[in-house]
Amino acid sequence: MNGISMDNNRASIRQNEETGGLLETMSVDDTNSQGADDSSVSSHNDESMLADRETRAVSWLRATVLTILSVATVCVSASVYCRSKHAQQAEFAAAFHDASVVVLDAFKAQPLEQLQALGVDFISHARYSQSTWPEVVLPDFADRAVAVSSAASLLILPVVEASGLSNWESFSVDQQGWLQDGKPKTESSTLQDTTAVLTASARRLQEDSGIADHVFDFEGAVSGRGPFLPLWETFPITSNLTHWVNMDLLAVKRIEPALKHAMNSQQAVMGRVLNFAPESEPEPVHLDLLLNAILGPHTDHYSEPASPLIFPLRDDSQNVVALLVAMQYWRHTMEHVLSPASQGVVAVIENKCGQAFTYYVRGGNATYMGKGDLHDKEFEGMQKTTQLDKIDSEYCAYSLSVYPSAQLKQHYVTHSPTVKTITCIFIFLAAIGIFVTYDFLVEHRQKVVMEHALQSTAIVSSLFPEAVRERLFNEDEGLGENTRHAARRRSSDGGGSFFSESPKNRIKTSMSDGSGGPTSGQGASKPIADLFPHCTVLFADIAGFTAWSSLRDPAQVFTLLESIYSAFDAIARKRGVFKVETIGDSYVAVTGLPEPQEDHAIIMARFARDCKIRMKEVTRQLELTLGPDTGDLDMRFGLHSGPVTAGVLRGERSRFQLFGDTVNTAARMESTGKRGFIQCSQATADVLTEAGKGHWVKPREEKVHAKGKGDLQTYWIEVTAGQQRRSSDDMSGDGSSQDGQSKIWGNEDEIPEVVTQRARHQRLIDYNVDLLAQHLKAVEARRRVLSMAGRRCSQGGHAPMIHKPSTETTDDGRTVLDEVAEVIRLPTFDARSFKGHVDPASIELDSRVMSQLKRYVTIIAAMYRSNPFHNFEHASHVLMSVTKLLQRVVEPHNAFKKKGKNTTELASELHNYTFGITSDPLTQFGILFSALIHDVDHYGISNNQLIKEGAPMAEKYKGKSVAEQNSVDLAWDLLMDPDEYPDLQKVIFQTDAEYQRFRQVVVNIVMATDIFDAELSELRKKRWEKAFDPEQSDEDDENRKATIVIEHIMQASDVAHTMQHWHVYQKWNRRLFDELYTAYKAGRMGVDPATFWYNGEIKFFDTYVIPLAKKLKECGVFGVSSEECLNYAINNRKEWESKGQMITTELVSNYNKREKEEAERLAKEKEAAAASGRGGKKRGSRFARRRSLFTAGG
Repeated sequence: MNGISMDNNRASIRQNEETGGLLETMSVDDTNSQGADDSSVSSHNDESMLADRETRAVSWLRATVLTILSVATVCVSASVYCRSKHAQQAEFAAAFHDASVVVLDAFKAQPLEQLQALGVDFISHARYSQSTWPEVVLPDFADRAVAVSSAASLLILPVVEASGLSNWESFSVDQQGWLQDGKPKTESSTLQDTTAVLTASARRLQEDSGIADHVFDFEGAVSGRGPFLPLWETFPITSNLTHWVNMDLLAVKRIEPALKHAMNSQQAVMGRVLNFAPESEPEPVHLDLLLNAILGPHTDHYSEPASPLIFPLRDDSQNVVALLVAMQYWRHTMEHVLSPASQGVVAVIENKCGQAFTYYVRGGNATYMGKGDLHDKEFEGMQKTTQLDKIDSEYCAYSLSVYPSAQLKQHYVTHSPTVKTITCIFIFLAAIGIFVTYDFLVEHRQKVVMEHALQSTAIVSSLFPEAVRERLFNEDEGLGENTRHAARRRSSDGGGSFFSESPKNRIKTSMSDGSGGPTSGQGASKPIADLFPHCTVLFADIAGFTAWSSLRDPAQVFTLLESIYSAFDAIARKRGVFKVETIGDSYVAVTGLPEPQEDHAIIMARFARDCKIRMKEVTRQLELTLGPDTGDLDMRFGLHSGPVTAGVLRGERSRFQLFGDTVNTAARMESTGKRGFIQCSQATADVLTEAGKGHWVKPREEKVHAKGKGDLQTYWIEVTAGQQRRSSDDMSGDGSSQDGQSKIWGNEDEIPEVVTQRARHQRLIDYNVDLLAQHLKAVEARRRVLSMAGRRCSQGGHAPMIHKPSTETTDDGRTVLDEVAEVIRLPTFDARSFKGHVDPASIELDSRVMSQLKRYVTIIAAMYRSNPFHNFEHASHVLMSVTKLLQRVVEPHNAFKKKGKNTTELASELHNYTFGITSDPLTQFGILFSALIHDVDHYGISNNQLIKEGAPMAEKYKGKSVAEQNSVDLAWDLLMDPDEYPDLQKVIFQTDAEYQRFRQVVVNIVMATDIFDAELSELRKKRWEKAFDPEQSDEDDENRKATIVIEHIMQASDVAHTMQHWHVYQKWNRRLFDELYTAYKAGRMGVDPATFWYNGEIKFFDTYVIPLAKKLKECGVFGVSSEECLNYAINNRKEWESKGQMITTELVSNYNKREKEEAERLAKEKEAAAASGRGGKKRGSRFARRRSLFTAGG
């Protein structure tokens, strides 16, 4: 009963899964004990209820503790933060208060008392010497002025009335000895040279010697009623002060109001800042010279605010007889007032004259910040303000406002409260984390186990049917003792053998049998295998894949296979087809297992039809990235119906496999089929006919010979859409119906050749545009990196050279061939540019650039003639081959992904290893560009024939590399059209250096394609030997190697068909023969190519192709590609040696046959046209065009 109970449970579980129900998770012990009796189920339910109660209690307690800890965390953290923040703010406010008091006191401590004392000395001296004002000189004025330390300079301005002006002028000249007496007290200094900016009158003031013998102002001698305030005794005495003695300062508008106010009020006055010129007042050079002389030598703060403190001197009659002026910089009042450790404050000084300026006072320094109130508005409410005392406040009163600085706040208000708070929070979080760690670890462990189980299930599900998957799981886990007893009981009860039940039940039965392990020996389990009598097997293979893949790199090959087979997988899931495996480019699928399907043949036929349509869609979509000939790929399908043995061959890397004659026959159906067709056997045709689908089946005209089967009658399957619902896969956008017909043209075989040729031609253009655009993005990305690294200028400057150079021979006879250089200098290695790598995929080219690029490629394509070989398709083939070789070279910026070695050193080594080729995207683009244009306007005949025929271009190019030079000139002239391609030019080259390098690369590479000029070939051979001769190394060694290597890249790509798959070689060999044979027939070739074609190809392999492939291997930069090229070249040579004579005969025969058929067709169409009496000329041109396409080798 245990076995029956287990079977019933499994059936219930299977049914529940199929209906979408959810089953409760059971432990292993529960599973093993399931079905024992009802009491065990009841006990399990009681345990579940108890576990639920305990879980709820634990959850409630966990929630309570977490809530308490969370509340405590918030409260304690908030308290810590608030207390710490308050303490910092209080400390900050106290520090600012202390600093502001010191600064305010220093501001109010103006040198008024020192000036008053000095003034008393003047009055006393005049009284003692019985001198009459203004004719007074204080002999020791310099000694007394030193006491006023904060003043930049001290001035005595005697009041001179107009009546005493002449007496004063005589007195001042006689008593100018004070100038010499005061100089020893003045520190030596040198004024800046201001002569260059002086007016004529000012320069005269500088050059005159001695003091003026009259009182003057800026305009000359004074006149008027007076009074006058001539400049008299001054300290310090500067070198050009002499010129300004007797200057009437009342004539100076900036200081005049303050002087008059002091004379009238007889009180000390602080004047406005003199070296701040109002916007309405021009600043004359004279005033600058005057301030220069008064304030002394230039310093780093010469332009900072300086104000005059004016003190009136009165005689015994209380009349103002002179003014004592102290010129002082405001910086000096605030220097050396704070302690060196002070973080500083901001001091804003303002006056009633509308002037304001700001200082930053820190330690012993006062730094001038600028005009205006520049304090931080954040500290608006913390200001401390004071005004100057003992100075007349009615005129230009000064005030000082002190604010905290940001540095002061940063010093005291730090992140300490936040750090303390975060620390507190982390402590509580740690407590919470410790509390929940155990629960988390348990849940995490269960989650990891479940994830691994799901991943394993997903992997196994993708490889095996469901029943087989369950069988494998049961073998790994091992069934309990009850299950093994049930298996023995079932055997002893005559339950029958494994193969006596239905296939589905037998696989189910196998799940209850013994444990997994070896398939032999005591206790071994039965093999997982079964016979399915009604199945249809499909084999599908990509026709032309081997030749196609020989042109691509591995990444492109896998892109194609993954795209196609993932599309097939999606169709298989929808159709109910079981995918067995993929072997290389072969796809294997089956219907009728593991679940029986009555219409297995119909399902498979429709699946094959869907795959055929989807294959064309996918390849067309991939043409832009994988190449235009990707759309030429097609599938061969083979179907056969019959019994199949299916199962798992256990062991390492076990997988689900099919066995039997049905599988072998299906494989033969595929291998003997045709591309684009679905071939089936007689058995499948019979099944389809019995199912009412006989109209799908069409007998093949000829029987096929299958290995091991003999001659077989096979059938083509053409599934029609009339009796079935069209799927989403059928609603494709390629214009094809389910039976392979075009919505526009009907049967695809009837589509005019000109239409397919034009579509292919456009696909070639789109592919080339996309490929060139990718490399242009790399050029632009590299340019951005260099710009960021500061290397733009070193690459040739910013001035672009966008001009159209002449394509004609220059006056000195130079041609394109004369431009060929032995060494092309590529950019040097710069690690910074690699570290600043910009992904080219992130670059978006301007729409104008893309439009011009496509227009250029389209015109280039049109410039290629309809030759069978030297045509635009050949250029595209060369472009593809160049791309493959370049992709195989290691790129230096990939070195930064490697570890273990200094990345800069590794990148430099890789740069040198590849001779810098892949480090310069512009060089790579130049190689691709050269491949695109290298055969433009090729006439399909040799250079020697052009010379022999006396073609104008042969004379123009002096009989050397005629076709090659013509191609360069035509393509370059088109590119340099400033009206058509200005944006494209700017992307390709933006500097002179880029222009020259790109031009040189194109010239060298295209000229290298002339391989039949013996002189040039010998020179190129010597250059190769010199480049790779270690004894001839020089400073241009790397660039010389790079130059010759990129030329050989082009040479190898130009004959790439000889180093690719045999089918590719045959295709282009036939086209080259057709081209030469056409020239021979037209009288443009002296020798029939059929006479030398066989031996000529062998010689070409031996003397050019194989040595060239060996050179690619010797230079060492192409990795496995060089081995691949060499192997293909050797194998193709062997194939040609054995089959070449027969192929040559067929080439001649096929050419003559095609020519005869074309001539007959043209004759009939002309007769028809003549009989109809219209359209003859038009039809003739159309037939000529068709013939041109025909002879193009398509």
